[in-house]
Amino acid sequence: MQPAPSLSRFPAFPVVTVIGAMAIFVTIAIKTGKTDLMPFVMSSVAFDNEPWRLAASALPHGDAIHLIFNIVWLWVLGTRLEETLGHVTTFFIMLVLAVGSGAAEYAFAQGGIGLSGVGYGLVGCLMVLARYDSRFRDAIDRRTLMLFLAWFVLCVVLTVTDTWAIGNVAHGSGFMLGILIGFVLAPGPHVRRAAGLAGLLLAVTAVLAGAAWFRPQLNFSRYASVDDAERGYLALGDQRYDLAVRHLERALALDPNDAGSWFNYGIALQHASGHRGMTTLEAWERSLALEPMNMKTRQAVENARALMR
Repeated sequence: MQPAPSLSRFPAFPVVTVIGAMAIFVTIAIKTGKTDLMPFVMSSVAFDNEPWRLAASALPHGDAIHLIFNIVWLWVLGTRLEETLGHVTTFFIMLVLAVGSGAAEYAFAQGGIGLSGVGYGLVGCLMVLARYDSRFRDAIDRRTLMLFLAWFVLCVVLTVTDTWAIGNVAHGSGFMLGILIGFVLAPGPHVRRAAGLAGLLLAVTAVLAGAAWFRPQLNFSRYASVDDAERGYLALGDQRYDLAVRHLERALALDPNDAGSWFNYGIALQHASGHRGMTTLEAWERSLALEPMNMKTRQAVENARALMR
């Protein structure tokens, strides 16, 4: 495997350099309290009016190890692509990997942060290019592939055992998207490249649709509803009741056993209409059925029933 270029050559790799610098800056700013993590986290609002979250969620990192690992491999692998394919192509590769892996992680799990999906995508892309494009023969070696495979397996184990929450879906989906990008870019039969492009478009469309519309059917995380439940609660505090209804309905689609979301949904229904065809009392009764010892909810139900007599 060819050694990575010297860091002194960073002006020659503006795409890799800017992405790496932004990740470092954003992570430090969040860790030092200079800015809030919330605007950078992948959320359902990405499909309302903040689409930049699909890519911005790749910038913040959980800790120094997470950041250093991703920045190092971004430099090692990304510079080879940028040097050979050019700045524009490399930018779009990074963008597709960030958006695709971030959307997949949100569709199937809680959603995550960091450049890991991009890193795994670069590995997949270079693995294909090393086979079909002579310019990339020494771009990646077996040892690097085994390192990323071992890290992927370890991350899955750490996540399953609740030792460390890691975006394994982003890793896996990034790798697969990278493979498809590699087939699109690699010289060879037009049929193979066309099949790669069709597969890439289908995969990106599928994960975006899954994150935007089919998340309740696809998601397996027990924390999937936290995002919308919290945003619904905050919208109530801001008296933005239509927004609260929208977020709380999303939260309840993901977790219909969340008593708190049912209670907050009932409050929102006092001021705005929902799409579940239910009243405030019915929402509070659902909440009380889930938490029969909650005196606040019980009192709210009794008061609502009294008003209906």
